[in-house]
Amino acid sequence: MTIKRVLLACRGEIALRFIRTAKRLNIETISVYTDEERQASFVLAADHRVRSDAANPYASPEALLAIAKNWKADAIAPGYGPLAENADFAAACGSAGLIFIGPHPDALLLAGDKVRARDLARDAGLPVIPGGAVATLEAAIVLAEEIGFPVLLKAVAGGGGGVSVLPPLCRILRPPGKKSISRAASLSAVPESISSVIWATISGTSKSR
Repeated sequence: MTIKRVLLACRGEIALRFIRTAKRLNIETISVYTDEERQASFVLAADHRVRSDAANPYASPEALLAIAKNWKADAIAPGYGPLAENADFAAACGSAGLIFIGPHPDALLLAGDKVRARDLARDAGLPVIPGGAVATLEAAIVLAEEIGFPVLLKAVAGGGGGVSVLPPLCRILRPPGKKSISRAASLSAVPESISSVIWATISGTSKSR
């Protein structure tokens, strides 16, 4: 399928990068914006501009799919937006006859769970550093002491931030009454190298989208 018109489900710098590349390939671009963004550079640079009443149109699959249909887009580019790792949205694009500019839905499902992705990498013969999944403070401490410090604490699901490095003499903070880990804080300087990793479920972290 040839892409002639792409809907940008993202904003800012990444949207501008898509626009510059699309122009070189003679592909039309459609930007989606709110009233506050009507003069934004990524909006003005696109070939077509669509105002949205949604508070966050880049996180609204229904709104984006409707715009893509109305404007006869061939593809949707999520960029770094909130739908970039959403396997359901990627599959919905395919069902609507649109190209999702990103990984296949199956790949998003596998990569969205870091424990599962790590296991798949190990099964494929790729080197992985020591680590495991934990859901409680006590389990985290036991595993950290077993594999040795420093360790990296990361949410199992979701992407972006939330990484904390825990060197020796550290403590894991959690709200009163919470059994799952909510945050990690170091009591000493973060070392330059990380030798081990803990994949931890963290309270309040959303599931893979």
